Amino acid sequence: MFSPAGPRPFLVRFGAPEEIGGMAITTVEFELLRLMTPARKVAVLHALIRQAWTLKAAALRETHPDLDPAELEALARSAVAGERT
Repeated sequence: MFSPAGPRPFLVRFGAPEEIGGMAITTVEFELLRLMTPARKVAVLHALIRQAWTLKAAALRETHPDLDPAELEALARSAVAGERT
């Protein structure tokens, strides 16, 4: 059995996929999520949101080089939060 608190295992996509929030998830992935502590789930969620913000900010920097850093941060945060602009 994988230990979600330990090193990240190499996940091979096998098993019957299920749907969670519109995303396909395999049996192994579901089991890993089930075994995680609530604190670990929050840490993973925080890391994913941070990564999304970083990627969105980089994309905005490329497409709108004229934006100042405060405007860039505001646009990136609102985009990641799902706000319509």
